[in-house]
Amino acid sequence: MGCMEDFIRAYKTLSDTTIHLMKKVPEGKEDFKPATGDFMTTGQLLHHLGDTQRFFRLILEGGFRELDKNFLEYMSNHPSSSTEKAIEYYKSEYGKVIELLNLMDEEEFQNISRYFWTVDDEPMPFIAFNIIEHNACHKYQLFMYLKMMGLPNINSFALAGEDDKLVEEIIKFFEMAHKAYDEKQTANI
Repeated sequence: MGCMEDFIRAYKTLSDTTIHLMKKVPEGKEDFKPATGDFMTTGQLLHHLGDTQRFFRLILEGGFRELDKNFLEYMSNHPSSSTEKAIEYYKSEYGKVIELLNLMDEEEFQNISRYFWTVDDEPMPFIAFNIIEHNACHKYQLFMYLKMMGLPNINSFALAGEDDKLVEEIIKFFEMAHKAYDEKQTANI
């Protein structure tokens, strides 16, 4: 696998598990925030998760510098969304990013450079993995918000998008994966 394929695989997993957590936000909790002060409300955080996808799309299209000129103003008046609208926004922008990535080949992904809050343009692999880090930080932030809301079953299985499965099913999957790995290692000896 190349760097781009690895990135897309990690990006898809992160997006799937982020949407899974977004779906857990109960209706009417958009104004929840963990404390007074400069914290995003849950609705703002939900919207910002979609923004992470839009920012990446704009970077891929070469248009992020224009947004960045007014970025502080945008963030100080950060929009809020319901869970349903935020998921719709996230999926729409994510789909556009995947379409743009699918137009690239490995060489272009490795060699293209774009503006990314820096004086000089940055290589796409650096940007791509920073986008994952940014999205993951906000996914974990949402996870903590859900825990602070006192919702049941918000645990590491929910964080990984696996909480809808029976524990026995998860254990069986890991046992099969370990067995297959061991067999492959034995065959390679």
